[in-house]
Amino acid sequence: MIAAFGVFMAGSIVSIYTGITEWNAPEAETNYTIAFIILAVAFVLEGFSLVQAYLQSKKQGQAIEVSAIGYVVETSNPTLRGVFFEDLAAVTGLVIAAAAIFLISRNRDFLVGYKVSDSTHDYVLSELLRHEGVDSVSYLHLEWVGPKKIFMVAAVDVRGNQREESIAQIFESIESQFRANKIFQEAILTLSAPNAKTIAPPKSSPDPVRS
Repeated sequence: MIAAFGVFMAGSIVSIYTGITEWNAPEAETNYTIAFIILAVAFVLEGFSLVQAYLQSKKQGQAIEVSAIGYVVETSNPTLRGVFFEDLAAVTGLVIAAAAIFLISRNRDFLVGYKVSDSTHDYVLSELLRHEGVDSVSYLHLEWVGPKKIFMVAAVDVRGNQREESIAQIFESIESQFRANKIFQEAILTLSAPNAKTIAPPKSSPDPVRS
């Protein structure tokens, strides 16, 4: 009863506070931290109640030489049985809810554009620098835009004083190289700005891109 009241009050206070503060506020990025805090508080309260019910069942079960679960099932006390299974169901539900929120948050990151790992970034950078027409890279942006799909934008400096037609051919060659890899949704290259700061090459040979 105390645990249920505590969970109800915590949820009510947060809901009222969120409703008031977000009434006329512009839409912002969803933050799941508060949701995890509420679930953690609820888990502690429900877990404490469940432990108390278990200890009571174990103590009374030892008197008639049966297990705690056996006593809960066989007891003539409906209150104890109801509290035990209600708390057990609540704790199980909270764990499932936490897992669901984690999955929603993680999947949402990839849907709105999630930065690739450092190893993937280094691999793409090394592939760009390995091309005979590329002298340096000043900008490289890589993000996940879907399941096993990366979007790439890079600014590079070509070797020598190439003509516009030659530069276009070099860019098309590099872009086609990345597009041929099924993991790349799109690859776009542009020329680096004059005197742009270049990105240092990877110190070690990175592993190929993994989805």
